[in-house]
Amino acid sequence: MVIKKNKVMKISIFVLMLLLLFSFLKYYKVSNDYHEYAENSELEIKLLESQLDEILYKYDSLSLISNQYEKSESVVFNSKEQVLDKNFVKQEARSLEEFEKRDISNSESVRTKFKKSSLSGLIASNVDAKGVKIYSDVYSKSNAKIQQLRVCYTLMSNQLVSTGSKKIYIQVVNPENQIISKGDLSLSSLDGSLFKYSAFSEVDYNNQDLDVCAYVDLEDFKTIKGLYKINIYNDFLKIGTTTFEYR
Repeated sequence: MVIKKNKVMKISIFVLMLLLLFSFLKYYKVSNDYHEYAENSELEIKLLESQLDEILYKYDSLSLISNQYEKSESVVFNSKEQVLDKNFVKQEARSLEEFEKRDISNSESVRTKFKKSSLSGLIASNVDAKGVKIYSDVYSKSNAKIQQLRVCYTLMSNQLVSTGSKKIYIQVVNPENQIISKGDLSLSSLDGSLFKYSAFSEVDYNNQDLDVCAYVDLEDFKTIKGLYKINIYNDFLKIGTTTFEYR
């Protein structure tokens, strides 16, 4: 009986030792697998970190290149704008220069005309023209044309002008740019050109404002509806002008 118990104990101890050995081997294998897995994982993590660092470095490089490109593009754009601005300024300067030249030319023209006017000294202001109808048995009030123009004006006071008789010529131009000159009134200028006028009057000027009126006989075939231009001359120099509309 004792012998049998000893055998059972031995067998139990042997089985237990086998289980412990098996467990130890299993634990050893699992432990090795774990350490190997940990080492591999650590290597993979380091590799991934290295790859991530490389990617970040490349991204930073690309960002730097992009910023440099944008700056260079901005510089080019600003340079283009500056070039355009310079061209615009040059164009504006040329336009202003041409305008100033024209303005100076016009000013010189005005000065020349003013000097010529100052030589004669006479200026006709407040020039006014009205149509005059002369009624008769031939023409009724409803269909009669104007036969005359009554032209009034004021010779302005000018102490620089000598007193005495002044020859005043009135020239009437109809809407078709024809000079009305009943009796073909004309005279020759110093350069030989023919000056055609519509009426003539001689006034006594005494350096004071002088109101003058004169009547201009119209030519029937040249008397038409429209806008007439009336010019006043003294010795071939225009001293006043106005318009008259015949309706």
